[in-house]
Amino acid sequence: MKVSVVTVLDGVFDVVVDETDSIQKIKEKISSTKGYPSELITLVKNGIVLKDQKVTNDFKDGCHIILLMKIDPNTKTYMTKQVAAAQQQQSKQSADILRLQQQFQQYQQQHPPVRQQVQAPTQQRRQLTLNDIQFNEQSVQIIMDAGFSRERAKKALFLSDMDTESAFNWIIENMEDPNIDLSLTSQQIEQIVVSKQREMARNQNQPVDPEVQQAINHNVCTYCVTGNSFVNQKWFMCKTCGLSDGKGCCETCAKICHAGHELSESLQTSFFCDCGAGQGKSPCRSLNHSALGEDQEMQG
Repeated sequence: MKVSVVTVLDGVFDVVVDETDSIQKIKEKISSTKGYPSELITLVKNGIVLKDQKVTNDFKDGCHIILLMKIDPNTKTYMTKQVAAAQQQQSKQSADILRLQQQFQQYQQQHPPVRQQVQAPTQQRRQLTLNDIQFNEQSVQIIMDAGFSRERAKKALFLSDMDTESAFNWIIENMEDPNIDLSLTSQQIEQIVVSKQREMARNQNQPVDPEVQQAINHNVCTYCVTGNSFVNQKWFMCKTCGLSDGKGCCETCAKICHAGHELSESLQTSFFCDCGAGQGKSPCRSLNHSALGEDQEMQG
């Protein structure tokens, strides 16, 4: 019989299985067909992780299973064995986190601590929940399409800097945790938001990377020196070109490629230019590697 395998990055494909095949055997078949390392594959059906030793005798022809693998947030591709083994957690700042801060500040203004008065009834603050947070609905839907509940999708995004790929990684890492769907408390949500505020404040006080500053001084897109690596720098979202929800352009591209566009206020976080990476509506006009090379030759 054929089983449809739904993936996050590579669409849907079919794999032929026998009723006596174990899940491990299916992983090996997928590995031989697609090249994915079988030991990095997690298969999910109806939101439940399928154990390697499980036999597929209850599968029906044409049924769907979800394939999950950790995703490299830099390259937006599935991680290799080497990358997965050496992976280090790297916090990714996004526009959603900034919006989260604004919402939290608004929440604090609307629900200030109540001062207890003598012989007056006490009033408790309404508890903050994830329903008070604005999420990118497209990101939530992508995770729900993989077979997970809306609540789990929102929790994963909130704990992963609102980054879809990182949220999938969080789900994979916590699938066996019996508390994976336990709601975050109001205090936990507030602590996470405050932590992000402090982290962004530290980034604001850190100097811009020297190579990035050199690129800006020569009107060169900073992607020429950063590639897909996240480096501390100032950047802007561009509503005109659809560079939002964590995507944006560097200072150079804001002046050259996006002049006259509807830009956000400047941000300063770890970032690489999505305009230079080819994510804008039109090709980047500031990818001038030679300008940096000429400057280095003059200095030499």
